[in-house]
Amino acid sequence: MKYSKDHVWAIKEDKCFKLGLSSVGKEQIGEIVFIEFPKIGLKIQKDDVLCIIESSKSASDIISPLSGTVVAINEDLQKDVDLINTSEEEKGWICIIEPSEPSQFDMMLAKEAYQKLKEEK
Repeated sequence: MKYSKDHVWAIKEDKCFKLGLSSVGKEQIGEIVFIEFPKIGLKIQKDDVLCIIESSKSASDIISPLSGTVVAINEDLQKDVDLINTSEEEKGWICIIEPSEPSQFDMMLAKEAYQKLKEEK
């Protein structure tokens, strides 16, 4: 699992990447009450808005760490948004992307570097 500076995690699964919001990102946003999911088939570029997450405090753009095509969304999360509040880095994943530039994953932060980044803030 690797992380973006925008608090999105990615994990490789076969030729695709599962994406979700990190626990740090979830803490900053607060309790999430609604997710506007990306559409399956959406072509997205790195640093584009992947989805919008609403909390009791505000709405936040979630930024994609990778370029590619959305091939799946988490239907369990779509039915029960609370999964992202209780299991953001496991059951609360948002979508799966088939990357157009897989090497972008290599530029994401390893867990240790991400931990260091969040300690600096």
